[in-house]
Amino acid sequence: SPVVMNPSLPTIAMRSPHAWLESAKLHLKELESLGPGWDGASARPVDPALIQSARSFISSDLVLALEAKPDIVPTFQGGLLIEWHTIALDLIIESSPSGRQTFYLYDNETREEIEAALGDHVESLFSAFEKLRHRS
Repeated sequence: SPVVMNPSLPTIAMRSPHAWLESAKLHLKELESLGPGWDGASARPVDPALIQSARSFISSDLVLALEAKPDIVPTFQGGLLIEWHTIALDLIIESSPSGRQTFYLYDNETREEIEAALGDHVESLFSAFEKLRHRS
């Protein structure tokens, strides 16, 4: 039998990914092509596994819920920084080729400043993403 839509039920709006997602993915593709010495000195190429992880992270529901585009920056050691800088806070997530993941958070409202391993201070990190979601 045919499916009948009940007009009294609320509809769920399907949100398309933000315009910044394709731009960020293209930027990651450019970072894949960086060779040794891309900084004009001794910088290492960005680890391909980190680029893949970053691609998955920026495509996650957590990040897609944010209006603000993250800045994605290579490090000279072959790692990546994923950064948000807003009036409310600064959040920088760093992934190194050794597998170490850290974050730096400065909340301009509470003056809280944290630099820690990604698995530490989960409540503060969650709060930061909530602020980014609501105040980007």
